[in-house]
Amino acid sequence: MTDGSFVDAVALLAKNAQGPHREKIGEYEFSSSSLVRLDTDPLRPEPLVFNGLTGFAQYVNAEPEATAALIHVVSPTEVQAVGKLGGHDKDKRRCYAKAVVTPTTAGFQFNEFHSMGDLNIFLQTCFAQKGGDIQDLRKFCAGVRSAAEKVSADDGVSQTVQAKAGIAAISSVPVNNPWSLAPWRTFVEVTQPESDYVLRFDQGSFEGPEAALFEVGDLTWRQLAVAHVAEYLRTLVPHVVLG
Repeated sequence: MTDGSFVDAVALLAKNAQGPHREKIGEYEFSSSSLVRLDTDPLRPEPLVFNGLTGFAQYVNAEPEATAALIHVVSPTEVQAVGKLGGHDKDKRRCYAKAVVTPTTAGFQFNEFHSMGDLNIFLQTCFAQKGGDIQDLRKFCAGVRSAAEKVSADDGVSQTVQAKAGIAAISSVPVNNPWSLAPWRTFVEVTQPESDYVLRFDQGSFEGPEAALFEVGDLTWRQLAVAHVAEYLRTLVPHVVLG
């Protein structure tokens, strides 16, 4: 004696064994299941992937098919060279090549506290060193005492910390916020857009004070980065349309 679930399972297996069912409704044809193509189309190879904009642009200028492509700046970290609409329903575009970059700020975590030593390293390796307040911030953080010092004043917006003044003298220095910084978030060939960050200190552990950079939530840097990438590509690939 078999139960109902067993009968349903057998019926499902029998239905699947029949293969996909095709039916035409009006001028369109439909299938009861999706089909996956097992072979590959030699005319539609996988797109070439570049790590920078220069090599990407050189390929677009040299490849006959790609010269008529549309350059699509997808995001601050990705650019694609895509063709015209094609396919049976004219709903697909071939991607000839793309440039993808991994931001170098991956090792630095915003909105988290770091030791002063680690923060000094991150400020030199994860941020563009020209423009903004990066040099002033580096000097300021380098002057904060390495011994565990309590914050002398904190009203929730600004702080005052103990910083070195000269060799031995110690002075109270206000922490001005926000700081305009340009993390490495897009292609190295273009100017890195700046954003505002709030610097906060914490008493930390016995090893010394800790500091964190908090994002203010302004995402206009993404539009600036896309504009910078598009402007740079126009100088290298003037014959294409940038999207």
